[in-house]
Amino acid sequence: MSRVEALLGSMTWDEKLAQMQVVFKPDPAQVERWVRAGVGAVFWPRSAAAVNALQRVAVKQTRLGIPLLVGLDVIHGQRTIAPTPLALASSFDPEVAEGTARLAAGEAASGGVNWTFSPMIDVSRDPRWGRVVEGFGEDPYLTAVMGAAMIRGYQGDDLRERAASPRPRSTSSATATPKAAGTTTRPTCRSIASGTSTSSLSAPPRRPGWRR
Repeated sequence: MSRVEALLGSMTWDEKLAQMQVVFKPDPAQVERWVRAGVGAVFWPRSAAAVNALQRVAVKQTRLGIPLLVGLDVIHGQRTIAPTPLALASSFDPEVAEGTARLAAGEAASGGVNWTFSPMIDVSRDPRWGRVVEGFGEDPYLTAVMGAAMIRGYQGDDLRERAASPRPRSTSSATATPKAAGTTTRPTCRSIASGTSTSSLSAPPRRPGWRR
C-alpha cells in the first residue's frame, strides 16, 4: 500500500471534506484555527513568514500532517507585472507566455504560494463577461497552445524542482522555506469545464438595449 493510500485509508469523512475546503480570513488567528481543524487550502496570507507559520501548524500540529495548498490569483505576474493573458494571446508567441509564467512562478513561490489560479482557459466570446481579459480570446486552438505554454512555465518539467528564485527586493525580505513553498507553483484552470463564458459569469450581467 502506498503512502497516499495509507493516508486516505486512515482519514475520516470529515477530514476528507475538510481537505477539500479553501479558506480566506483576514484575521491570522482565525486562519490558524481553521488549519488546526484540518482545512486543506488557504488563500495567501500576504507573507512568506505567515505561510511558514501556517505550514508548521498543518504539518506538525495536526493529526494528518498534510501540507497546505496556498492559493493566489497570479494571473499575469506576481511582483513583476506582465501583459494580461488576452494581450499575451495577441503576440501569438507561446514562448513569451511560458517565460512570463516561469517568472511569476518564482516570485510567487518565494512568498509561499504553491497554487496559482491560472491559466484561465475558457474560450471567451461574450465581451460582457467580467473575466475575458484573464483568458486568451475566442479561438480554441490559440487558447490551448497559450494555456499549455503557461502551465509549462508554472510547473517546469518536474514538480520536485524548485522554481527559479527571483531577484530579492531587499536583503531583509523573507523567503519561504522549501517546506512552506512546496516546490514550484502549481496552476489550476479556472472554469475549465464551463464551456462558454456566458455560463460562468463572475460579474453582474449587463442588459444592453435593443440593437438595430
